[in-house]
Amino acid sequence: MNEKTIRIDDIPQELADSIRLVYSYMDELATLPSEQYFQSRIMPEKGNPKNRLKTFAKRVSLLEMKVGLIPSFIESLGKIDKATQPRLYRYMVDLYLDVIKYDIPNAVEKSGLRRMIERRVRKITGNYMKNFLRKKRTDKFLFDQIATIAGKIIVNSLKCASSLDSNFQSVTSYPLVPLVFSQITVEYLMLFIHLTDRVLFHFFGPKDRTQYIDLLVALISETLKGDSFSESFPKFRKTLDVKEKVRISPTMRNKADDYIIADVSIVMDAFFIDELNMRTIEYTKHKNIIPSGDNSPQGTLLWEFGKNISLIIYDHQNDTDTIKLSSELAAKYYADIDVKTLLTNAT
Repeated sequence: MNEKTIRIDDIPQELADSIRLVYSYMDELATLPSEQYFQSRIMPEKGNPKNRLKTFAKRVSLLEMKVGLIPSFIESLGKIDKATQPRLYRYMVDLYLDVIKYDIPNAVEKSGLRRMIERRVRKITGNYMKNFLRKKRTDKFLFDQIATIAGKIIVNSLKCASSLDSNFQSVTSYPLVPLVFSQITVEYLMLFIHLTDRVLFHFFGPKDRTQYIDLLVALISETLKGDSFSESFPKFRKTLDVKEKVRISPTMRNKADDYIIADVSIVMDAFFIDELNMRTIEYTKHKNIIPSGDNSPQGTLLWEFGKNISLIIYDHQNDTDTIKLSSELAAKYYADIDVKTLLTNAT
């Protein structure tokens, strides 16, 4: 069976192109003698000849596996009604792309979020990641741990926002609106990234830590953009159309009427990057994460963070209950990520 004998006209373009590429490689392998294919494709690569031969065998095996799976993939997609089950259809398309295009190991056994992060890695890092993965094995394992940390940061940030949402409902009988819920999630993302940056600094120093924190931020930021992320966590909106005060003109700053109410679209991933730069400067000022001994928590990092959460929910930084709860949630769920252990195991 080949590309011409299966119908791929009705599936998403990215998946269709990936299937065509698989069959193209398989046709090339079938046309060229194995020795010629090996000489042209594998031999130019660096490394031990025995290892290159193993690489050749693995690639052939992987191609054969993909060719064997494609017909069943197409058949299963055809049984899903895109109109009534759009999320299931998108989920299955992403899964098949992870297997056919992105070569994510054990994709079927991994959660959608984990696969989403690994997929983003392959999209955003390009040659940098290829060079990164050519490094020693410990560096490859370290990359895996950074991806694990990114996934845990995202999940635990959502858990913190959900806990505050439940608390808000118990007080007001109303849930947090999606805009507030999304902003709280982003605040926790930024805090957890900053805390991880401190740990990376301890492990690798100011210079070497940069590549790892950059990768962590890129993974999280790109994940926020994905349609699959919004579908998996519907209360988190990657784009929000809200009524907001907008300055009419920069030259009218001293006039009382220089604001109007207008529709503004907030793109959460862009908001995330801009705010992260500001929060990094702000949080670096606070050396102590939590108070020592019986000292007051005021002025510590988590207390100042709690004030930001209070501002988002109540438009002021003085709700002590919210400050305490949000800082306690931060301490609990960041400890649950266990960044130090993950990095220790990888170094």
